[in-house]
Amino acid sequence: MNAIDRRANLLTLVRHGAFLTLLCLYLRYWVTPAIHFEAHPHSPVFYSNVAYLKEFLSYPGGLVYYLAGFVALAYHWPWGGPLVLTAMVGLVCWATDVLILAMGGKLRELAFGPAILLVVALNGLMDHPIALVALLAALLSLALYLALPAGSDGARIGVFLAVGALLHYVAGSAFLLFALLAGLHELLVRRRRLPTLVALLSMEAIPYLGATYLFSTALVDAYRRWSPWDPTIGPRYPLAACFLYFPLLVVGLSLWQWIASRRSRAPAEPLRRSKSRRARPKAAPATSRATAPHVRSLAGTAAILIVAVVTALGTFDANVHRVLTVDDCARRSDWEGVLRAARRLPMLYYTDLVNQHVNQALYETGRLGDEMFAYPQTPLWLIVDLDLGASPEEQGLKMQHRADLWFQLGDLDLRLGLVNEAEHEAHEALAMHGPHPEILKRLALVNLIKQQPDAARVFLKALLANPVYAPWAADRLQRMARDPSLSSDPYIRRVQALQCRRDRRLPRHELHLRCRGLLTDNPRNRMAFEYFMASCLLRKDLAGFVRELPRLEALGYRELPRHYQEALLVYERETRTIVDRGDYAIAPEVLQRFADFSQAAGRDPTALADRFGDSYFFYRAFGVTGSMVPR
Repeated sequence: MNAIDRRANLLTLVRHGAFLTLLCLYLRYWVTPAIHFEAHPHSPVFYSNVAYLKEFLSYPGGLVYYLAGFVALAYHWPWGGPLVLTAMVGLVCWATDVLILAMGGKLRELAFGPAILLVVALNGLMDHPIALVALLAALLSLALYLALPAGSDGARIGVFLAVGALLHYVAGSAFLLFALLAGLHELLVRRRRLPTLVALLSMEAIPYLGATYLFSTALVDAYRRWSPWDPTIGPRYPLAACFLYFPLLVVGLSLWQWIASRRSRAPAEPLRRSKSRRARPKAAPATSRATAPHVRSLAGTAAILIVAVVTALGTFDANVHRVLTVDDCARRSDWEGVLRAARRLPMLYYTDLVNQHVNQALYETGRLGDEMFAYPQTPLWLIVDLDLGASPEEQGLKMQHRADLWFQLGDLDLRLGLVNEAEHEAHEALAMHGPHPEILKRLALVNLIKQQPDAARVFLKALLANPVYAPWAADRLQRMARDPSLSSDPYIRRVQALQCRRDRRLPRHELHLRCRGLLTDNPRNRMAFEYFMASCLLRKDLAGFVRELPRLEALGYRELPRHYQEALLVYERETRTIVDRGDYAIAPEVLQRFADFSQAAGRDPTALADRFGDSYFFYRAFGVTGSMVPR
């Protein structure tokens, strides 16, 4: 290897290192893949037992799902996801560079094209790595095939069929990309017709033969599983562009080389006459000849980095990231983080799930009765709507919505004390999503709360096969050896104290009735009380609200929350009665604000939103909070 080649290889290594370092930092501090991954209930999971592995050996592409679950273990740590994704993207870039070298070695900067498209996919919530693992399997298989010596047509065909059949079994439809690239390379570079024909025909034959005679899988799944055209994979358009990039790269480089070769050809005689008529130019210095390619390479590297930065920042949706941040903070009980992220969300991105997290955060920080109307509110958003509707179409849409929110629903149920409802949600999720570790963990907790230790052990032992959840499960099993029901655990004792003591069914779709049932069984259930009062305010049921005010003293309230004061003033004015407040007083600033709002009544809500939009006065008058009024 001469000095120029060594310098080129060193420059390539530095270029890839710089690009991947920036990518890793971008993923860690900007995209934060763990938020994307943990918000997706369809994300692949991993168990180390043989029984779980066997489930993925019966169909093409099953092993990629299993491997993706293993890769996804890294997502549970802040740096794990960025490092693993960076490594996989780096391998994609390396395999692309190998392909470019096999095509002649020109324009090696194009090896970063797939990485840029994958960044767009990651920005667009590519929340699990299945498609990336499948793509990487196809490209590594191609790199192996390209590294083979030329050999005879029969030898190359034999190797291709062996590698292709194995790849189809392991990675599903990613085999189609491998076969297409191998066929194009044989046609455009090696000029071998028979290997080309076999490669292109295998794209039809191998999936068809496998689905028809070997595996119990649908024919359509044999051709699309784990590809961008698989409806379970997302986001589809950036991944589709990434898959299509490679055949376009092969065809484009071949066309560019053909055009370059045509331009370099000239009639020999005119060229000799031309040379004889003019003096021979001086030869360029050796240093300039060696430096020029590296200058062009550095310019290409700078262009790639600029394109990557512009593309990454231009396709990043900060509001979608804030929605995921709200969900992530709620899952970690970072209630201040929930409110901090929610304050910056425009109304377009403010969903029922965000609102449920916000209201729970306000309760956990002791501010639900004081700051509830500073955020968007509707009666159905206090918690995620559990009413499935009447028509089959509406039921289908709501069931799909609930299928994506199973752990959020169950968590709030447990905190309220609705243990049976949480168990029902977990079993529904188990039927829809399979043995996700979060589902097994929820079912273990439910059975411990219900003092069913034998059932809890079943789920805890299953969790031992997951490296991330195994320490938690092992700790519970060890403690259960001394205390079978974990009666000393603070969380379990808290939920047991709140749960319904009677064996009766609470109304499933009416939050205020469920909370009233909880209060009947346990008058000291403060969370049920505050959610009941919030529901009354949102439904404008001030009579029901006033009836529950005597519970305040028993629950330890030292003063009336601000929204309760506002609601009392509205009720007294509307009914022309005076409510017995006991030792609770209305703050002077609330009285003054009520007087100011009464004088301004009848004006456009837009004009009043800035001054009164966070009050119950405003919501009672206009049916929305100030943050929901277009400015």
